[in-house]
Amino acid sequence: MVEQEPEASGGTAAEMPLTAVVASYIEMQGWDDELEIDQGARLSTLATRFNNDGQRTRLYVETNEERETVTVFLYSPFAIGPERMGEAARLINIINCELRLGRLSCLDDGDSNYVQFKLAYDFTNAQCSPQQIDVIVGAGLWTLRHYGQALAAVAFADLAAKDSWAAHQQREQAAKPQEESPQLGLLTGRVEIDDA
Repeated sequence: MVEQEPEASGGTAAEMPLTAVVASYIEMQGWDDELEIDQGARLSTLATRFNNDGQRTRLYVETNEERETVTVFLYSPFAIGPERMGEAARLINIINCELRLGRLSCLDDGDSNYVQFKLAYDFTNAQCSPQQIDVIVGAGLWTLRHYGQALAAVAFADLAAKDSWAAHQQREQAAKPQEESPQLGLLTGRVEIDDA
C-alpha cells in the first residue's frame, strides 16, 4: 500500500498529480510498495525490486511536482568491478549513441557499481497516466535486457568494449529475418514488377 497518499498529508491529488499517478501505477502493478512523499518539497519516490526475466531489478520512480517531471531509474542485476570500469564506460558510450530513449551510466568511484538506466520526462502542460509510467519503465527494461549480454561480457568475460559490441551486433544480425533476394523472389513468384 501507499504509505502516505497526498490526501493523507494535507495535500490533494490536484496539488500532487504526478505523485497520484505513481500511486495508481503501484496499484496497477499490484505491488504493496510504499511511496515516500515529501509534501513540503512536493517530491515523491517509489523504490522497489521485482523479477525481470528471472533477475532481480531495482526500480526508482521519482516525481518533482514543481518541475512537473517523472524520472525513472532502473539498475542492472549485476555490478561492474572497478578493474573493468574503463571498458564498461566505452561500451556504455557506444550503447548511448544507439539509444532513442533514456541513457545508461555507471558510477566510476573505485567500487563495484550497477549500470543505471535513466529516463526523465517533462509533463509540463501534459497529462501523465499510469500507462505512460509503464511505457517508460518498459523502455528501461528493454534497454537493460537488450544490451545486458554485451555489458555482462565486458564485466565478467574480460572482453574489450569493441569486441563485446561486435558480438552484440552479430547476435542482432543473426536474429533478424533474412531478406529475400530479388532472384529468390523470382523463383518463388513473390516479386512484383512495376511496368511504369
